[in-house]
Amino acid sequence: IDTFMLWIDTEFEHLSTALRKADLAILNEEEVCAISGEEFFMRAIGPILSGKCLHGGESAGKGPRGLIIKRGSSGAIAHLPCGIIALPSFPIDEVVDPTGCGDSFAGALLANMSGRKGVLNDLESMRDAMVHATVSSSFTIQGLGSNKLQGLERGLYHARMDRYRRIV
Repeated sequence: IDTFMLWIDTEFEHLSTALRKADLAILNEEEVCAISGEEFFMRAIGPILSGKCLHGGESAGKGPRGLIIKRGSSGAIAHLPCGIIALPSFPIDEVVDPTGCGDSFAGALLANMSGRKGVLNDLESMRDAMVHATVSSSFTIQGLGSNKLQGLERGLYHARMDRYRRIV
């Protein structure tokens, strides 16, 4: 599940229900802090996963099984049943527009998780999916919307993937 501030502000009860049904929530720092009421995103993780900060509290049930927090230029951190993964963003000199970066991150992540049974319990598979997600979103930020992803050459993608793997 993904969300945005309007749903947090206006549909919190329904959003809480959806989060409790989700295996994985992919949120940004602002959203996790707004959901939890915490100022620091690392303190927000536990109350979201336990359901404590969701509508109805812990008595209404746990939150999602896993949580990935998109942190923009600071990368992403995942708190999953199999462990914690923290990755930096890909270093980009030519930033054009961040619109759609979170969506391309989530799309690439889910595409790489797809078809892998029990993937939330496999640290290396989740790390690999997050690496692909980070590299995909690094192309998005270099254009408007999805322009840089459309027609992206396989070789260019793999070259950036190799470079990022050397970084991490």
